[in-house]
Amino acid sequence: MNYLNLMHLNALRASMRLHCNYEVIATGYVASAKGESDSKEDNMKKNKFSVRKMVELGVLTAIILIMAFTPLGYLMTPWGIQITLIVIPVAVGGIILGPKAGAFLGLVFGLTSFSQSFSNVLGQQMLNANPIGTFYLLVGNRVLVGLIPALIYRGFRKINLNKSLSITICAFLTPIINTVLYILANWLIFKDTWLSNDSLTGGYNGNGGFTLLVFMLGLVAVNGIVEAIACTIIGSAICQALVRTVNKESSAIPYKSQESKMNVNKNDVSASANVDVADGTM
Repeated sequence: MNYLNLMHLNALRASMRLHCNYEVIATGYVASAKGESDSKEDNMKKNKFSVRKMVELGVLTAIILIMAFTPLGYLMTPWGIQITLIVIPVAVGGIILGPKAGAFLGLVFGLTSFSQSFSNVLGQQMLNANPIGTFYLLVGNRVLVGLIPALIYRGFRKINLNKSLSITICAFLTPIINTVLYILANWLIFKDTWLSNDSLTGGYNGNGGFTLLVFMLGLVAVNGIVEAIACTIIGSAICQALVRTVNKESSAIPYKSQESKMNVNKNDVSASANVDVADGTM
C-alpha cells in the first residue's frame, strides 16, 4: 500500500512539473508574440509619421514657392524695403517638423530669393560685386533662419518649457533672426555697395564702420517688428493647431507600461510555478 502511494505521489509530482513548465513556456510565447506585435505597431507608427512628415514638408515647400513668386510673400514698403512674410512657413516647418526640415525650408526660401536677385537692381549690384557673397547672403543665411529657431525649440522642449510658450518664442525669433543675419551679412560683405546706393543710404553721411550697421538695422527696424508680430500671431496659431491635431506627440509610456506589466505577469507565473514544484517535491 505504501509502495502504491509512493508511486502515485511521484506521478503527481511529474504531472505538476509538466503543467508548470507548460505554463511558463506558454507565457513566454505570449510575451514573445506580444513583443513582436508591439514592434510591428511601432514600425507602422514610424512609417506613418515619416509619410505624414514628408507630406507636410511638401505642402510647406509648395506654400513657400507660391509666396515667393506672388505678392503674398513680400510686401513692399514706401521706402523700398520689403516685409518678408515667407518666413512664416519656414518657422512652422522648423518648429513642427524639426531642425532638418527647418533647414530645408530655409534652403528653399533662400534659393527663391537668389533666383529673384537677377531681376532687381540691388541684387544685380550685389552679384556684380561678389556673386559668392550674394549666394551666402541669400541662401546660406536662410538655412540658418530655418535651423536656429528649430534647435531653440528642441532645447526648450528638453528643459520642459511650456509648449505653447516655446512655440510663441520661436515663431517670434524666426523673422528677427532673418533680419539680423541679413543686415549683418550685408554690412560685412556689401557695405561698399550700400554706401554707393543713395536709395538705400539716403541721409547717411558716415563711413562703413559700426555706425553704418546701426543705421542699416534702424532702417529695417519697423519691417522687422512687423514681420515678428505677423509670424508670432500667424505662425503660432498654425503650430498650435497642428500640435493639437495631426501632429500630436505620441508617448511611448503606455507601451513601456504594458511591456513592464507583461514581464511582471510572466515573472509571477514563473515564480508561482517554481513554488508549486518545490512544494510538490518536499
